[in-house]
This record gives sequence, C-alpha cells and structure tokens, in this order.
Amino acid sequence: MDTNSREIGASMLTFRRFSFGEYDGLYLDGYLKNLVEMPNETNLSKLFFALPTPKLEKIYRFLAVEQSLVTFILIDQKRFVPVKITGNVIKETSSSLINVLITPIVQQGGVQNQWVYNINDGSFFSHFRNSSTYLPQDKDITTSLGVWFPEVNQEIIADFIQGLDNGFLSIENEITSLVEKKATANENYYLLIEKKHPISSDVPSFSILQTERFDKNIPKSIFYHYQPTKNQLVVTGDIKDMLGYSDSAPIILDYKTWLDMVHEEDREALSCLLDEDANVSDSREQWYRVRHQNENYVHVRDVCWTYTDHQSGEVGFLGWVKLGTKWEYQVGEEIKSNCTLSELADFMPGFYYVYQKKGYLLKPLFAADKVKDVLGVDKEYFIRNFNNIVQQLQSKSKNNTENQQKLGSDILQILLPNQSVQWIFTTDFPLTSGGEEVYIGYIVNLTWLREIKSEGKDQDEERKTYFDYNPLVIFQFNAEGTILNANKTLFQKTNTTDKSKFIGKSIHDLYKKSPVYTTLIQGVENGFAQYEGPFISFLSNRKYYVGLTVRKHEIGDVYQAAFEDISEKDFVQRVLNSVAAISAHYNDIEFFQQLVQLLSQKLSFSICMIGEFIEQKDSIQSIAVSKNGELAENLTYQLKNTPCEHAVKAHNENVIIVPDHVSELFPKDDFLKEESLLSYCSIGIKDKSGKKVGILVLADTRPIHNKNVLINIVSILSDRAGAELQRMRYEKELIASQQLYKSIAENFPKGTIDVLDQNLEYIYTEGSEYRHLGINPKELIGVSHLQKYDSSTAKLAKEKLEEVFEGKTVTYEIAFNEESYKKIGVPLRNEHNEVTRALLVTQNISAYKKAEVEREKLIRDLSSHNEELQHFAYIVSHNLRAPIVNITSLLDLINEEDLSAEENKELFDSLKVSTAILNTTLMDLIEVVSIKKKKIIRVDHIDFDNILNNIEKSLHRQLKDAKAKIHRDFQAPAINYVYSHLENFLLNFMTNAIKYKHPERLPEIWISTSKDGDRNKITFSDNGIGIDLDKYGDRIFGLYQRFHNHVEGKGLGLYLIKEQIRSLDGEIVVESTEGKGTTFIVFLHNLPLPQESS
Repeated sequence: MDTNSREIGASMLTFRRFSFGEYDGLYLDGYLKNLVEMPNETNLSKLFFALPTPKLEKIYRFLAVEQSLVTFILIDQKRFVPVKITGNVIKETSSSLINVLITPIVQQGGVQNQWVYNINDGSFFSHFRNSSTYLPQDKDITTSLGVWFPEVNQEIIADFIQGLDNGFLSIENEITSLVEKKATANENYYLLIEKKHPISSDVPSFSILQTERFDKNIPKSIFYHYQPTKNQLVVTGDIKDMLGYSDSAPIILDYKTWLDMVHEEDREALSCLLDEDANVSDSREQWYRVRHQNENYVHVRDVCWTYTDHQSGEVGFLGWVKLGTKWEYQVGEEIKSNCTLSELADFMPGFYYVYQKKGYLLKPLFAADKVKDVLGVDKEYFIRNFNNIVQQLQSKSKNNTENQQKLGSDILQILLPNQSVQWIFTTDFPLTSGGEEVYIGYIVNLTWLREIKSEGKDQDEERKTYFDYNPLVIFQFNAEGTILNANKTLFQKTNTTDKSKFIGKSIHDLYKKSPVYTTLIQGVENGFAQYEGPFISFLSNRKYYVGLTVRKHEIGDVYQAAFEDISEKDFVQRVLNSVAAISAHYNDIEFFQQLVQLLSQKLSFSICMIGEFIEQKDSIQSIAVSKNGELAENLTYQLKNTPCEHAVKAHNENVIIVPDHVSELFPKDDFLKEESLLSYCSIGIKDKSGKKVGILVLADTRPIHNKNVLINIVSILSDRAGAELQRMRYEKELIASQQLYKSIAENFPKGTIDVLDQNLEYIYTEGSEYRHLGINPKELIGVSHLQKYDSSTAKLAKEKLEEVFEGKTVTYEIAFNEESYKKIGVPLRNEHNEVTRALLVTQNISAYKKAEVEREKLIRDLSSHNEELQHFAYIVSHNLRAPIVNITSLLDLINEEDLSAEENKELFDSLKVSTAILNTTLMDLIEVVSIKKKKIIRVDHIDFDNILNNIEKSLHRQLKDAKAKIHRDFQAPAINYVYSHLENFLLNFMTNAIKYKHPERLPEIWISTSKDGDRNKITFSDNGIGIDLDKYGDRIFGLYQRFHNHVEGKGLGLYLIKEQIRSLDGEIVVESTEGKGTTFIVFLHNLPLPQESS
C-alpha cells in the first residue's frame, strides 16, 4: 500500500477492561479501520507490536493516571508509524471504559531514517517514510546496517545492536553523522534513528532557510532617545499598539510631558533611570506605569543605556520600553501555563541597535547587550559584519511593518554561525525625521515561543479529533449553562441535522425536568459530578440508560458532559453490583440508608423508603428514607387507604407499580399529596418463613417509564432487604438476651461466667471477680483459658474441661493469685447434639476456705479447752478433796468439850498442815486461772542478750553452785513479745536444767534464736538426765505432772509455759533422750508494738 502523510491520520479506539483481566474492543474509527477488521484483543496486540504484554493493559495503566504514551503501530509487514496515545478512563463497578486517541508523530528535521528492531532475533521494521533502500530485505538488522553503512566495522555494529544500553554509532559519511539507539517501553525492542549532518560547510553564516507567517503575538516595543541638554525625548516604535497614541513615528516630547504620562508613584523611578549624574556605563532597568490614551495605566519595563550622539558628541540615553505585568519575569514551564502568547513574546531574548543609513550603506552607531543570546555571536562580530547581517534580515522582513497589524508578521528561520537553527523576528523604526536617516532596529529570538505555539496547535488538533470522533455523546457548556459545542456522535445518534436545535441553547431550559439536571449543576459547582440512570433525549425523544460524567474543561471556564450508552441489562447489573458493594461495607441501619440513597439516585426517584411492618399498629415504621438522593427523617406511615397496604397485606408476591396519577387513585393518602407524588412502585419484604415483615417503596413526581427495569431490580432487592431485616430482628433479640446474660454474669457474686470453645479459648466471659482481680474481660476473648495458670493448675483444669467436652458436668477447685476458686463445667451442645462449647461457672471461695480453717481451729481449740477443763476439774476435785477430807476428819476428832486437851494439840498441828496444803493448791489454781483469763498484755521490744543477762543475775547463786556453762547463739537478736512470758519460759527452762542435771557431769546449757518464716524460733538445750518421752511424752505439759522424785517440785511450771505460749498463738515442742539431755523448741510470733497496732 502506498502510504503518504495525508493518508495516515488520527484514529479513535474504545475498549472495555474487565476486573478479571479480559478486554473487549468496542469501537474503532479513523486510519486504523484500514489496518484492523475487528478491534479484538488479538488484532490490537499485533497492531501495537512494541508494547509489553499484555499490550492493552499497558495502555490502560498509562491512561488511568492521565499520562500519554509513545509507541509504534504496524501498517504492513515491514513498516511502522510512531504514534502518540492519549485518552481517558471511565471507571465502572466491575469494568472500565477506555477511550483512546492515536495520532501519528511528525518526523523531526535532521532525521533521515528510523527502524525498530527486536534485540532477540534481529528482526526489524522500517519507518513508513524511509526510502525503499532501507526496508527489511530478509536480513537481520546487524547485517542490514553493514550493507547500508559499509564504512563501519561489522563487529562494531554487532556490539552496538546487542548492547542493552542506549548509545550512538558514529558513521561520518557524506550524509549521515551517526545512528542513535533508544530503548522502548518493551525491553525486547529498540529504536534506531539515523541523523544527518546539521548543515554542509559551504552554507554561509546567517543563511535564511525559510520564512513563516506568524500571528499577531509578536513582541511590541517603544524606543526613545533622551537628550538632557534639549530636555526632549524622541520616541518611536509600536506607540499605537502599546499606548494608543499616533502611529506616526517618531514623535518628539519634552521630558516633562513624558514624566506627566508616568504614574505619580513611579516618577521617581524614571528620574533615577534618566539621571545624567549617575555615571553608570552599563544598562539600567526600571518598572513603572505609563498612562494609556484610554486613561488607564499599563505596566512597562524600561531598559536604558548611556548613549553618545555620533554627531554632537552629547551624552544622552537610549531606552527600550516593553510591555510588562505586575510580576517580574519568570522562567521555566510555569510561564507556559500562566501567560498568554502575547505575554510570552515579551519574555523572548532580544537586543536593539542604532544605525545610520546612507544609500545602501548601513553604519552601526550602537548595539545593546545580549547579541550573543540571540545570534550566537558577540557584539563586536555583529558590528564588524553589520551590513551583511542586517541587510540579509531586512530583505526577507521588508513587509513586516506594513502588514503586521492586519495579517501578522513573517518570522525567519536562520542558520547561525554556530550551526544552530533559530527563528527570529526583526524590524526597525526611524529615530529621526527629515534629513539624516537614523534608525533603531531590534531582533528577537522567537524559537521557544514558536515551539510553544506549535505544541498548543498540535494539542488543539488532538482534542478536536478526540472530541468529534469519540463514541461517547459529548457536549460543552459554560458556567451560565449555554451549550457551546457538541461532537458529531451526539447528532448522529439523535439523527439531528440542524445543530442550532442544540448548540446555543441553555441546559436550564433543555434539562430542567430531566434526572441529569442536578448532575449538570453539580458539575458546574464542584468541577466534577457523575450520574447513572434513565434519561430521555429531547432531540430524539428516546429513552436511554446512561452513565453521565461532568467535569470542568482544562481550558477556560468550560464544562464537558459525556454520556455513555448503557443497555437495560447492563444497567440492572450495575445497580445490583452497587448494592453488592454497599452490602460488603455496611450492615444494619447503615446498609438501608446507603440502599435508599443509591436507589433514589440510580433509578431517579425523589422518594425511596424501606420500612418495617408493625402489625399491632397497622403501620409502617421507616428504617431509612431518602428524598432526592439525600437522607431524610424517619416517619410512621399508616397503611389504611394507601398503596402500601396492598403491597404488605396482599398474598401475591408481585411488584406493585402505579405509573401515573397515584394520588388520585388513593386520595386519602396524605403523604402522596404532601410530596406531590405522581408515580409509585413497591414490594413487600418477607422473612425466611415467607411472612411479610416490611416494604420497599419508590415514588416520584414524574411518571414511570421503565417498568421492566424496576420489576427486575426491586424483585431482587426485596430478598436482600428481607434477609437484612430478619437479621436485624434476630440481632435485636440476641442483643436483648446477651444483655440479660451479661447482666447476670456481671453481677454474679465473687465469680465469673465463661464460655470456652474446643480449643479452651474464651468466646465470652464476664463477672464481678474481674473487677477484684483488675482484669478487663474483653481482653481475654480469643485467649486460652489455661494461659493464666501455673503448669500444675493448668494440667488439672485441662483434664476437667476435657471431661466437659466428653459430655460430663464436672466440679473442681483451684488456687490462683493466692485465692481459692470453685469451678463447675457444663457441656453446651449444638443442634446436632454435639458438645462444641463449655460453660464454666467460677466462684471465689477464699472467704469460705478461710472460715472453714478458722472453724476447724476453733473446734480444735474448743476440744482442747474442753479436755483441759475436764482435766482441770479432775485435778481440782482430786487435789482439793484430800486436804478437805483430811480437815473434816480432823475436825471430827477434836474434843470440842475440852479444846485444850492434849490430844487436840496434835490434831490442831495436823489441821494447820492440811490447811496450808489446801491454801497452796488454791493459789496454784488461781495462778492457772489468771493466765487463762488474762487478755490485756504489754508487748515490748526484747533483746535476747539483755533478758538472758537479767536471768543469769537472778540465778547467780544456783548457777555458780552448779558450775553451769551457758552457750549463746542469737541469730535473731531481738523479738517483740510479752517480757514476763519470755522471762518465765527461760527462767523455768534454766532452773529445770540445774535441778535435773546429770550427776556425772557439769551442766551445760545451749540457747539459740533464729527465724522460721514469719516466726521466731528459740531453742533451749541441756545435758541433764533427760525424760523418757515414750513413757511420759503425752503428760509432759500436764498440770501437776512430775517425773523425778529426787528433787522437789509441783509439776506446774511446764503447764504454765505451754498455756502462755498457746495464748499468743505460739507453739512448743520437746525433744529428749533419757541420760543425755532435753531440748525445748519454742515458736513465737513477732507481735506488733503498741504504736504499730494503733
């Protein structure tokens, strides 16, 4: 196919991308229709051969982030075209619509040929503009380059082709300088670009290559020559364009007139600029405001040089005045977006010069700076070659002055001595009138401005192609609502030939009653809005389902509305997909609120309500209400004489639709009248058993035209709403029962109620005991019940709970945190009678346990006291009976008639002895009783060394006589105790050790103290004769118990010691071996001192 540049134009492509990764080509127009029969994924992938796979996914990903993409398309088996891909992505619920504009890229100057090759196999394609010599000829790229450029070594070419990096291959023949290699988006393909020499060496410097008609956006300037001695300014240049005054240049003004034209706040700046005493050789610059002929002020930038007149030698000033703005000059990309082309023209680099013209001879008088920035040569070079340079430029731009106001001006493309190609604008103005011809000219480099203008032109063409051939219906309107433009698709789909029926009209007139009107207004207010739902075109009077996107245009105060056609089936599916999306994110009331808003917006109904049927009150209590897409207050709706009554109470399951005049059919329904409703649609909502428990209602102020769609959507949604409504009811009941259960658990006295799963992890736990333990029960959910116990307790609990899951009810006790707990485990069964959970009731029984211990101790104490009481009573009766009987007998023997008789004297002596014995016995018993009765005791801090010293002093004679040796070891040096008690213990032990010493050895006594837990341990040992504990052990601490008769004693001491020790919760133990000695071990509590107890 003979393809030329006219045939290869822009193309439009539309395809759909589904969320599961598949693609569906929908539309293809323009040049691509010659290349692809069907726009399916396979054909399009072959077309975009150099994109990574999957190729359509690559296009989607770039356009989704609003980026363009440069690639290549195949136009036949050997040739390609570089293209730029732009477009947009419209995202939907389960897919995306991708609109693509494909425009060919113009080959830049200096480029000879281009190829794209595959680095893996060497196959390649040729640019469609390459000559036939450079087409693939059944050779790989390496071999072909060797044929085309034989002066380069084949190995160098092979290394260059196989390398993975970008680079250059130097050629240096008569035409080609090098071949550049660039990577593409696909790592397997590279682009080769042959570049020719910039210019052959015989082309003269400052050669004019071409001219081009530019628009009116060329720089505007005013120049002046100020002569201080004459106090005048000669002003020339674009006076009419910049200030509105006469265009007959030059004009002569006195200095005061010019100063008066300057804003009064800026006159000082101008005075400084033209100060002849400043003695500044370089240029000076000021910004100020000058009065326009229309009395407004314009901002200007004045660059002034000191200038010496070539005839008079008088020093003056040359000034260059350019239009400016309130801000200073900027550089960079920001200028493109913030400035108009007219403003940008004043940013371009330029310089001016003054010359005298005598016939064909041009004599330079002055040249300003920046010559090199514009022409690439320094000022001296420009002055030396002035005639040659300026005459060449003037020969091509001679028509500029007379035509620039009407038709724009010619700009020149010139080749500079540094071999760069630039676009310049040049013109000159007379600086004198009459005799001597002196001119002032200036040259401005417009290369960058021309690039910006060309870029904008290309973008405008792309936008227009994309707009006109887009498969979507698109129209543009301004902020007031006036329709400015519409694409061809709109008129084709509506079969409209007269565009004036649409363009120029107002959206407020055309769409006021349409469901899309709110979206159009929101687009203006917010810059973006979307709508999806029914739509009737006023041009064709046809009903559509559309997806509408309104967004602010990137240029100007313009808004664009794009309509996508949706089939009835797709629309229903999209609505259901949206419902599924909110189902995934919301439940309960929030779900119904989102649902009524969605249905109100998607189906374009002013009222949407979901309510619960209250049978006892014969009414509907709304759960969620939407008015015009916004949530409204809930209401109670009485059913009698309303259309809802039929929907709720009728036995059929049909959707009820009243397409028009519903308020006339149900005149007693006040709600229909209050909301001015014309149409109505509803369906009863059923629970699992089929009982109607609620209603879904849609109503509008316009008639219904889409019955089938409503029936499909509402029928499906009623089931979903019924399931959610039933779930809410169950949840309410569950919450109520949970609240009751929680209340019981929280108030369960000194305990917890737990539910455990089969992994023994908490599913539920509550109880007052957690407050006592400082534990948050919510933090235990999902945590193992055994985690808090030590290994032995955990083992016991696990064994018992395993029995529960075997179906048994168990009771066991554990200790935890120094507390005692009783636990009852009960199996919980599911509907299949399987034990899936365990109910564990726990109660703190520490107080009970403590009371039980105290009760047992009390019982032991009572038993002991009872035994002692019986023993005491026995001893009292025994010890008192003998002397009393003796006294009674003696009294019977006394001769009462003669008391002085001799026989009475002996009886009286015996009576005295018996009375003394009775008295002694009574005193002993009184001491015993006093010990038992004594409750008020005094506690002192007692040092063992001190108390033992005191005892040794009191027993000094006995110890000395017995030659006793005492050993001390007081590891616990002191104790808080009753001094008299402790003294009695030690004194009694010491006297016994002396009395019952062994006859064959001197007595030795060992006394030691130590700590035994929270008690003090006192050990008293001797080496005396010992006691036979097997014979007397159970009586050793009894009252009046004596085991050795060779010494005197009452058998009362050890009994009193034990009673004193036991009265303060102490303990005494005896160890003895007959013939070796005896050891008494006493355990005493460290009692609180009086100030501590207080």
